[in-house]
Amino acid sequence: GLANLISIMDTGYDLREREQTELRELGLRCRLLIIPDGNPDGTARLEPRALQGMGLDDLRFWGQGTWSDDTFCGWPQSKKQHPMVGENIGFLGCYFNDAGINPMHDEFFEPMGPEAPAILKVAREEGVDLAVSLHSHASRPALLRPAYVTMEKQEDVRKLAVEYYAILNERGLPHGSPFETTSEGGRNPSPFNLTSAMYHVSGASSFTFECPHGLDSTGVC
Repeated sequence: GLANLISIMDTGYDLREREQTELRELGLRCRLLIIPDGNPDGTARLEPRALQGMGLDDLRFWGQGTWSDDTFCGWPQSKKQHPMVGENIGFLGCYFNDAGINPMHDEFFEPMGPEAPAILKVAREEGVDLAVSLHSHASRPALLRPAYVTMEKQEDVRKLAVEYYAILNERGLPHGSPFETTSEGGRNPSPFNLTSAMYHVSGASSFTFECPHGLDSTGVC
């Protein structure tokens, strides 16, 4: 997606060589700051060009990796051990850099990896208004609720989600449901992640966008 946007902004054409004049004109009305790869180590580890048309097990393998007994790490186990290092690790999934750090869930007050601090430095120095962390998953397109930000910022992102889902609905495309704004708490509160930190260093309306891989498995997208 980002490579496509870069091509459009540079040339006016997407990577399928289709003219995108209107989209480029919209982009020129903004000051766009694009970080094309927030985890170069993980990207280099991904051997397929894309997971489109592959299965859910392929996503689990390439994304979250395996334990040393060749079973999938899966979710939430892939989030419980951090960094992902040690004799129990088999294939290191592409969530992680070469040191086993997931930049999305680094220790932001005492960083373990270089990726998250570099991204936050850009946000802090540039004072961005809107920050989007692009991810991908096996479900419908979704704008996720930003955690540990003000209710006003959550509502800003929620309104954007409502408008976006309406466009997808008009075009007959799958989409998620708008999240409910809420404060943090309870037995299992939401994690403070890179999206949260982005707001606290820049004041940006920040959120994670989950895009479907286009998997070919029952019940996924």
